[in-house]
Amino acid sequence: MDLSGDKTRFFNMSYDALCLRRLVTCYNINPGPTGVFPALKTGSAVSLLTEVIEKKHQGVEVDDASRRRLYAWIDANAPYYGTFEMSRPHTMGGRDTWHFVPGNARAAPQREPWFAELDRTYQKACASCHGELATGGLARKNVWINLTHPEHSLLLNAHLSKAAGGLGLSGERKGVRPPVFESAETPLCRELLAALRKGQASLALRPRLDMPDAVAIPQARDFGKVFKAAASVRIGVAAHPASGLHCARYEKRLLRRAARRAARPTQQ
Repeated sequence: MDLSGDKTRFFNMSYDALCLRRLVTCYNINPGPTGVFPALKTGSAVSLLTEVIEKKHQGVEVDDASRRRLYAWIDANAPYYGTFEMSRPHTMGGRDTWHFVPGNARAAPQREPWFAELDRTYQKACASCHGELATGGLARKNVWINLTHPEHSLLLNAHLSKAAGGLGLSGERKGVRPPVFESAETPLCRELLAALRKGQASLALRPRLDMPDAVAIPQARDFGKVFKAAASVRIGVAAHPASGLHCARYEKRLLRRAARRAARPTQQ
């Protein structure tokens, strides 16, 4: 398990290792439930990581302060970013390093040039067994690409021999036994690594909000129109209480209520 801070598609290796492998049970904003969260269905009470810690796996004893810190993080729904700002607006979550939108305008995301190059090589050599590389949001394939140390990418090392520093995986898949490459200097490995290094350079030029020197780019967050309520009118979320969907009529009602409250004489 990779518990490093090396950057992946949306997060980093350690975060993806804990969350994608379900060691931490939390709700994700897109596929997660939108109603009232049922009690004790998420958080530290039901996370496998809690069980691992409490049972002192491999004889490891975590001190009380560290345990409390971990459990508080899980119970806060395992946050990663310290901000809602983003540097890749209109891509998935505003943070997708594999895609971009020209001019940061509202439009369908396009593949980053480096990723398009990588995917062409992947389609020729890997897709017949492993399927599509970009499969949506929080997918395990996201950790196949290491944007901090491209040479450590699983996409590159999974079928590289152990003698050459790889994992040497050779198990049969879909009736096909994959080749094991004896050297990282084979044409396929060199093509993959060249594209991965371009991905590393692309991320350095446009850092995410979890990196130094990142620049936040504004994006409308209401999926249809800019919410025009003044910041001074503290009304909370303008969503219909029954459906949970944005509703212009309900928004206007909230604004009228806020205006009436603001116009009431202040009691001395």
